[in-house]
Formats: sequence, C-alpha cells, structure tokens
Amino acid sequence: MKNSSNKTKNSHDLSYLLRHDRTCKLETGGWRSVENLVHEQGFTFEQLCDFVDNDSKGRFEFNDDKTKIRAIYGHSVQVDMDYSCCTPPEILYHGTSMNADVSILDNGIIPRSRNYVHLTNDNDAALETGARHGAPVTLRIKALEMFNAGYEFYNPAKGIWLVKEVPRKFIDSYYYPSDSLGEKSLNHKLIKVVCDSDDVISELKRDNTVSPLCDIVHLKDTSLSIHTLEEYFSTQIYIIAMAGERNCDDNHVRQIVKLKEYTDDIILIAPEIIGEVTSIQATTTNEIHSILFSLCLLLGYNQPMRLGLKDITTFLFATNGELKVVQAALDTDFDTTGLCGNLKTELKDRHESFKSCMIHVSLPGGHQVDMRHIMLLEDTIRGMIPGIQCCLCTSVNMSGDRNIHISILLH
Repeated sequence: MKNSSNKTKNSHDLSYLLRHDRTCKLETGGWRSVENLVHEQGFTFEQLCDFVDNDSKGRFEFNDDKTKIRAIYGHSVQVDMDYSCCTPPEILYHGTSMNADVSILDNGIIPRSRNYVHLTNDNDAALETGARHGAPVTLRIKALEMFNAGYEFYNPAKGIWLVKEVPRKFIDSYYYPSDSLGEKSLNHKLIKVVCDSDDVISELKRDNTVSPLCDIVHLKDTSLSIHTLEEYFSTQIYIIAMAGERNCDDNHVRQIVKLKEYTDDIILIAPEIIGEVTSIQATTTNEIHSILFSLCLLLGYNQPMRLGLKDITTFLFATNGELKVVQAALDTDFDTTGLCGNLKTELKDRHESFKSCMIHVSLPGGHQVDMRHIMLLEDTIRGMIPGIQCCLCTSVNMSGDRNIHISILLH
C-alpha cells in the first residue's frame, strides 16, 4: 500500500501512471482500471478518491461508477482523449522559464515531450508554471485569432487550454516579473566583449575599470549566438572586436547578423565596416583597446546623464561608422583651462580627418566634477571645431580605479 504520509509523492506516482507509463496501454479517453492501480500499483481506493476530490490542479477524475480513473490532461503517451473542440478566449498565456531555448522566438511553441501545448487564461498561473524551471516568463498568445485561422482548442479542466502548437506569428508579447532579471538571477555582466586578439583580451582582463563590467571571451570560444530566453530578455550589450581581417569572413559575418536578429545592442569593431551591423573601424590593437575602454565606460556607468548604446549608434550611423578616440590625463587638481589646452593640443589639425570622436579624460580620485566644468569643456571644443555636436558624461569609478573619467562623444 502507498504510504499515506507521503501524499505529494503518491500524487506524482499516480500522475506518472496515468500520463506517462508506456508499459500499460490506456483506454480511449485516457482511462486506466482502478483495480489495476489497487492490486498491482499499491494504492488504496480511499487514496484514489482523495486525489480526485482534493487535487488542487483538478488533474484526475473517475468514470461514473468509479471503476476507472484518468488524468484529464498532460499526457506524453499516445492516447485518444476524445476531447471536444471549443472556442478559446481572445488571449491565453503560456508559462516557461528564462532558461528555455530561444528558438521559441523563431519557431513558436511546440509540445516537446507532451501531446499538447498547455495554455491558461491566468497570467499568474502561467508564471507559477514557469517558475518550476527557473526565473519565469509568460508568452501572451492570440488564441481567438488562432482559432479563427483553423487551430483546434480544447478545455479539459478549468483554466487549462490545450492546442497542438502555437506558431510564432500568434505570440503577441512577453511578460516577466521585474525581479526575474535581478542581479542574482543573471549569469552574465552588463557587456559581453568578444575579441579575436589575445593581447587585447589580456589587457582588458587586467583593467580594473573594464573587467567588472564585462564578460570577456575569445572569439574561438563563443558561437556569437543567443541560446536562452534569459540572454534574449537581459539585453546584454555585445561588443565584438576583430583585430584581423581574416576573422571578418562570411561565416562570422553571418553569425553577427544572426545575433542582430535578437538584439540591436551590438557594436562591431573591425578593420572594415560591415553595413548590416553598427561598426567602428579600427586597424591596430591599441585602437581597439582604446575604443573598447571608452565604450565600456560610456555604456556601463556614467553621470550626470545616461548615455545609452542607441545614442552611440545614432552617432555612428550618421558618421558612417568612423570613430576616433583621443585620450588625455591630468595629475593635478581639476584645471579646466589646462585640460582644454591639452585637448587643443590633442585635437590640433585632427578635426579634418575624423567625422566622429570620443575624448576620454582621466582625473585623479577625489576631485569634484560639476556642470560648470562640463559646459566649459563643451564650449571649448565647439570653439575649436565649429558645428561639432557634443555628448558628455562622467563615469562612476569602479572598484580598484581611483580616477575620475569623462567621456566626450563628438559628432
């Protein structure tokens, strides 16, 4: 006899025997003999009655004379359940988790191990289902539109809807709780840097300002693809740096363009511009490292204004992807006049040779930077290069970096 103190375990056993057991052929409608379960599987009739009457999900039912029992839905074995087709509500929900395969965004939802895709009219219930496998996410399904297009829906239990598949075009939107992508649930950092240069990778990993912000990986160790919904929803920024032209071949370009189908948050740094992707042209290891360093600061932490990737890509689009980085450093107190003088020297005769420029200024820790300094810098630069547009922000110091950084994007 089944142990009455282990009700949950016994419920799982019954669920398996009525849904997934391939050693016993279920009758039409999914029915299995009560006598079989009592005499051969160790249940008591009283236990089976308890499961039917009190199962919170309403999974089980008897026939009229209680000689047979079945699971109402959730089967993986082939069985004719004799469901009746019915009209669904306009919207239904499918619960899954962040670690689900991202192919769902291309191919839609398929049953996988089950006979049907399970949907519900309750978004909270869908989230509960998704949470069994990780951080939850729900997909909003245009069920009535599917039905009108010829797809058959079944409603075997309250709140449960079944359909053979959900093509991608009927997935209306996605929802996940705000804490699903919290710091503890994510397995990556803000920026993913993919690079084919060992020298650049070593330099970045030693950099106490950049390395806390970035997953830094070698090109040969990554497929440049998104595999899970977590990666898709978390909007990790990709910066792909290629030092050698040999790696800008058709195969890598195809991978990058495929990656762009899932996220616009991608920048390519390479010896040549690739039209399908936001690109920055760089031909030397030093150029690549300098651009990466400044981009990481701009995208990671900055004040007083937040400069996002879309701001940078807007500049790059307007300038056909040409970006130069000019760096300056001060070892004394914040002397705006002296800093502007340094920048004039750095920028002298350069404004004819670039369409866009990122100026990166490093200051010793402990200095206060206010809007007066920023405005003076902006006015000075505009005076040096008439018609230039500036976007300035100061980056928050990272652990191990005592300097203050000001990044200035010119266009």
